Amino acid sequence: MENNKRKSMEQVIYENLKNAILNRVIAPGTQLVENIIAEKLKISRTPIRGALRRLASEGFVNIITNKGAFVIQPSIEKVIQVYEVRRELEIIAMKFGIDKINKQDIDRLRELVKEELKSYLEKDIERYLCINKEFHMMLANKSNNQFLIEFAEKIIDQSNAYLIFYDVLFYGHMKETRGLNEHKEIINLIEQKNIKMLEEAFKKHIKGTVESLKVNERTYKSLTEIF
Repeated sequence: MENNKRKSMEQVIYENLKNAILNRVIAPGTQLVENIIAEKLKISRTPIRGALRRLASEGFVNIITNKGAFVIQPSIEKVIQVYEVRRELEIIAMKFGIDKINKQDIDRLRELVKEELKSYLEKDIERYLCINKEFHMMLANKSNNQFLIEFAEKIIDQSNAYLIFYDVLFYGHMKETRGLNEHKEIINLIEQKNIKMLEEAFKKHIKGTVESLKVNERTYKSLTEIF
């Protein structure tokens, strides 16, 4: 019973913190002090540590030995480096997985574009990132190469986590932005198995994302205000 209660509290803490980070309520670089959360919720630090580990595994939090856990604070240079690696991994995934793509996969990709637009218009950040990840993981997953799948998943999680601190997500209107049309173009090229043009499309897609980075001033909340 106690174990179930701890897991339930861990989930609450995880969801509160992730929601605050995704919606840019809590500032980049903020230290997530275990004692503050424990005192606020009147609980032990065990479920807090579990929640922080989960957030760290998803790329939202950095856990530094002897210092604590901090909300990530990526610089433009760091984001560019991540996307340079992501670009190359997506090209490798394309080469490994494209021959295994079937009609059902193409249909799923087109369905994901529709879901992507819906989540965008509803400003459902978590859902949007989940759909975006599934879209970009399709070729890696079809490769059946476990190393490629693990590397691709890690880099996509990290790059998507970085985007929440910039006005790339939910900036402007999806129907008028390049992202949706580029995803449709990528699907058509995958269906045609046009490797040369698909490689260029991936490069263009990643380059466009990086060039869209823009920082805005925001009013953030303290750790105690989100619990």
